[in-house]
Amino acid sequence: DVRTVDPGRPFDAALLMFAVLSYQHENEDVRASLCNARRHVRAGGLLVLDAWYGPGVLADPPRERTKVVPADGGDIVRRAWPSLDVRRHLCSVRYELSETTSEGERVSQETHVVRFFFPRELDLYLGLCGFEPLTLAPFGALDGEPDERTWTVMGVARAV
Repeated sequence: DVRTVDPGRPFDAALLMFAVLSYQHENEDVRASLCNARRHVRAGGLLVLDAWYGPGVLADPPRERTKVVPADGGDIVRRAWPSLDVRRHLCSVRYELSETTSEGERVSQETHVVRFFFPRELDLYLGLCGFEPLTLAPFGALDGEPDERTWTVMGVARAV
């Protein structure tokens, strides 16, 4: 649990990748996650995170999608049905994965609820937990500026 994990020693950096922060739905969970990371990063060390970016999510809302991947014996089909809770900054996506094989069709389902963040909101949480925000950029382009076409951002902050 990113809110409480204790590796037992400090580090020069901490990584919160693969939308770990976005899976913290409640304000207290976001704060607890970042403050716990700060407890384990030496002063001057770095925190690197990625998260869903609110302006991009709202400008280009998620929509129902189907992806088909050809495979031996039949296609693999992934369907996604999203719904937004704008007030709580949450996107719930129900996924269905189906695969047709010689033994028949297998279907599995799961739902992911992901929080999206806005720049000042991230700055506030980072500051409350003892980090100085350094960079917020489109994922994979640390020298860029996120905009309404950006769905995922990468942030870097320094432990103070």
